[in-house]
Amino acid sequence: MAKRFTDTEKWKDVWFEELSGPAKLMYFFYLDNCDCAGVWKGSFRQFEFFSGFKYKKSDFLSDFSEKIKELPNGSFFMPSFIKFQYGELNPYDKKTNKGNKAHLGVAKCLNYNNIEISPLVAPTKLLSSSLLGVQEKEKDKDKEKDKEKEKEKKKKILKDSFSDNLVGLFDDNEIIAWLKSTGTKKIQDELFLNYDAAFLKDEITNAFFWKQENKKTRKAGLYLKTWCERSNNPEKASQRRKDELDKKLLELIGGE
Repeated sequence: MAKRFTDTEKWKDVWFEELSGPAKLMYFFYLDNCDCAGVWKGSFRQFEFFSGFKYKKSDFLSDFSEKIKELPNGSFFMPSFIKFQYGELNPYDKKTNKGNKAHLGVAKCLNYNNIEISPLVAPTKLLSSSLLGVQEKEKDKDKEKDKEKEKEKKKKILKDSFSDNLVGLFDDNEIIAWLKSTGTKKIQDELFLNYDAAFLKDEITNAFFWKQENKKTRKAGLYLKTWCERSNNPEKASQRRKDELDKKLLELIGGE
């Protein structure tokens, strides 16, 4: 089912205002039943069947003389349809790999009905983006809105990605920035609940500067959880201190 744009300003158009009721309905019928290039095969019997109005071809040609061209094959063509729906045509060209693939069907319909396409094609340059034309520009706007929504969503996630309680224990801007930047709120909340404030301040500070000194990349989540568990376990804490002393001893020996 085709979905097409409609001009809401037509109700203020003097030409449209002066149309009879059946002619107005015929206008809508034409726009809904023409092909993607604005060509309608001219089935007035079909219009009468669906609308219940008698409407002759002669009346149609008279009412729509400014809008419609009769083609040699008996169909009708509305040139303004293409400009309104797509902007200037720019059919995709395989040789140059440029142009709009959405316009290929329009070009095919025009060629089938022996309608000159060149006046309808962009005169100065190829419009290679798939978002050009009226419909494509609307899609572009929708994508921009989606991007903005995604940005807002990410901002909210980042805002809720750390523990305010844990961060509130510190004055050091570097440690605060580290705690806020890693998206580990759940673990940070658990740390705040499981350990007292003094312990957390000391151990998180030690963990941060150990990370800096050893040029390690660590997130303020599982790394801190493991660090605090080891520090809270005397045996593991002693082993870690022993490992650090052994490392410093090796550095001293190597420097002699």
